[in-house]
Order: sequence, then structure tokens, then C-alpha cells
Amino acid sequence: LYDLSLPPGEPASFRFWIGIRDGYQSSDGVTYQVEVVDERGRAHQLLSQGHSAHAWKQVRVDLSAFAGQRVKLKLITDCGPSNDTNADHALWGDPRVVVDEPRLLVRRASEERS
Repeated sequence: LYDLSLPPGEPASFRFWIGIRDGYQSSDGVTYQVEVVDERGRAHQLLSQGHSAHAWKQVRVDLSAFAGQRVKLKLITDCGPSNDTNADHALWGDPRVVVDEPRLLVRRASEERS
């Protein structure tokens, strides 16, 4: 459980990598989950994703709905679809919260008149 104070008015995301340790071929996969517990104590599941490849996969979770709030970030790892924990050596890599750069929307003057 990680305490975060997210900046107001700034879109933020939680970025990380997921993977399964090499050398264990009998795993049915792992389920990775990310939850945010808001200021009122309500849990919001933002990600539930299975992964069975023995390769890293980059993941991004949008936190912009919680901008300006103090929240708790919860990382959960569970067994795969067969409910088999054999060889489930799950890994989280390079976890970080990033303030995303705002995007500038530019329209031609002719588009604004319509």
C-alpha cells in the first residue's frame, strides 16, 4: 500500500512493467491488479490483467480521476485462470507515478465556425 498525493489539475498515471520469472514453464499465468483507495476509503479497481508470457510487458494506468486527492495505491498479485499458484513467480518492474504532459488541441479556424 502506497500513500500518494496527486497534483490538482494535472493528469497522472501509474506506469510499470509486469513479468514472470524465467525458468518456470509450468505457470498458468498471474493476475495483476491495481486498486486506488480514495479519500473516503472506497476502493476502485483500475486494472485486472492476466499475464503468462515469460517476457516483460509495459502497463499504464490512468490516475487522472483522482487528481488533487490523497489516495492509497494498492498492488495485488493473484494466481492465474486455473487457480494454480505453481511457479507463479510474478514480478513488478520500475513502478512510478508520472505527471503526464498536457496535450494541446489545435483546430483550424474554419473548424471552429461549424
